[in-house]
Amino acid sequence: MSFDFTVAIVPNNTSLDRELDYIKSALLYADKVTLISPLAYMFDRLTDKKNGLNEKTMLQLVEQILPLAKLKDKDFYDNSYPVIKRFSQIIHSKQYKSIPYVINLKSNDN
Repeated sequence: MSFDFTVAIVPNNTSLDRELDYIKSALLYADKVTLISPLAYMFDRLTDKKNGLNEKTMLQLVEQILPLAKLKDKDFYDNSYPVIKRFSQIIHSKQYKSIPYVINLKSNDN
């Protein structure tokens, strides 16, 4: 029989120290520990080279975490949301999608 432990944490800063403290405590008693933390998730996504990060996946990560920022600092959210929305429109526009093609055409002209 194994003892599974889940640690769920709402972020309060940009450090994983609190998450690590809870994990260390849980490991004293549990056979398996599952961490549920938006901050740890973001850190993993941003640092794992297998994720194939590009501007679209980075934007998706920011869009996922932005509602949490609203809980912490509504003014920051209110100022950031329009910028992120506009950036999203640019990233998903036809002009942006055609940039590599246009650059490739210019390099073939030489």
